[in-house]
Amino acid sequence: MKKMTLFLVIVLLSVLSSCINQEEKNIEPEQLDKVITLNSISKKWGYAGEYITISGENFPEKKYIEIYLGTILIEDVSVSTNGKEITIHLPHNVNKYETLNIKFHSSMYVNIHYNLPKPIQLGVIDKKVGEWQVFNYAPSDFTYNTPAKVFSNRIFVPGTNTGIHFTEDEGLSWKYWSSYGAISEGDFIVNDSLEGYASRIGEALWYISKKGDFINKQDVFAPKIGIPMIAMSFSKDLKKGVLVRSTGAVFKTNDAENFQQIRNDEENTILNDHQYSNLYETSFVWDSNNIWCGGFDFIKSSHPRKAKILYCNVTNDIWKTYTFAEDYSIVENIVFKSSLEGFCTIYLPKTNQLKIFKTNNGGDSWESLYVLNKSYRRHSNMILADATLYISINNQLYKSTDNGVSWLLEYTTDEYIQSMAYFNSCIYLFTYTKTIKKYFK
Repeated sequence: MKKMTLFLVIVLLSVLSSCINQEEKNIEPEQLDKVITLNSISKKWGYAGEYITISGENFPEKKYIEIYLGTILIEDVSVSTNGKEITIHLPHNVNKYETLNIKFHSSMYVNIHYNLPKPIQLGVIDKKVGEWQVFNYAPSDFTYNTPAKVFSNRIFVPGTNTGIHFTEDEGLSWKYWSSYGAISEGDFIVNDSLEGYASRIGEALWYISKKGDFINKQDVFAPKIGIPMIAMSFSKDLKKGVLVRSTGAVFKTNDAENFQQIRNDEENTILNDHQYSNLYETSFVWDSNNIWCGGFDFIKSSHPRKAKILYCNVTNDIWKTYTFAEDYSIVENIVFKSSLEGFCTIYLPKTNQLKIFKTNNGGDSWESLYVLNKSYRRHSNMILADATLYISINNQLYKSTDNGVSWLLEYTTDEYIQSMAYFNSCIYLFTYTKTIKKYFK
């Protein structure tokens, strides 16, 4: 009997031991310590409704993950079967950068390792196609009307005291580029590497390096170092270029060190080494062989001021001028659709009118198309958005869809429109305190 009892005890202990071992085997994966690793994110910003992927290692099932963008819980989340990708659906009603907070609720993960900068910042643009959206932020201060420019998928907006700022994310954020350039009559150019040149009244030319350092190039143009460059075109490496001074002189260079003057300043523009009269105050550069500079014929006692364009077409070795018939006039805007087809506006201060002209031969002749009335003496702006022309006058925006023949009021703001830009199927209006956008697709 004792032997039987001992045998049963041994069997029972053996069975219990086997069950315990099997149970340990069953829970071992739950007790295994794993490290979640976040390696990269597919985009730093995107449009509402788009999907963005976070790549890493050891991501748990979706039920163990909560993701917040700011205070918004992102509901549409998926995890790949191999645990290496999390895909999120960007929410609506967000138009800024927010902190992306990823929470993991699983006891099997003991640590989270970030190969991403913390906190993770993710931007969202909730674009409303066909609607005007107003944002209470202006990238630059505006005392003068200065044209915004697009270089290498970036929008650059110059200001008076704030310098030139640019955006790489369609206005979600703005970065500082240079304190020099284009605050009044002057031009600037930037390449893919954020190197460039800038000019403004009192400072003929500055080189801006990748690091943001400024190198004075003005001595090349001594003694007339205070006269700004109203137009410039350079190769991508910023070595070979053409520059036009606001007094009509033209310079060419092959190394950005030696500048050859191929056209002299126009008559009566230079009063002495330190005083001058601007002749050209706006420009449009298609490329180094197609440049147009607009302004006026210098005021003389013999005749009133007349709007005038200095330009090269097909080659920058030959420069020509075109003078409009209208007395007391000045060219305010120039835009071109090609090297031959373009538009300009001239302002008539005595009648407070803005006349719109068109050329089909690169500027050799101009045809009057339309007259817009100005309610107040304010510099206008003109841009070309695909096949549509836009002109801003004071706080009103007009558009033409038939090459300038007819015009309709498109939009009215509560502040003067200081500058405009068109990029990636979106038109931008910049006022003193606001950025106003309209996406077309």
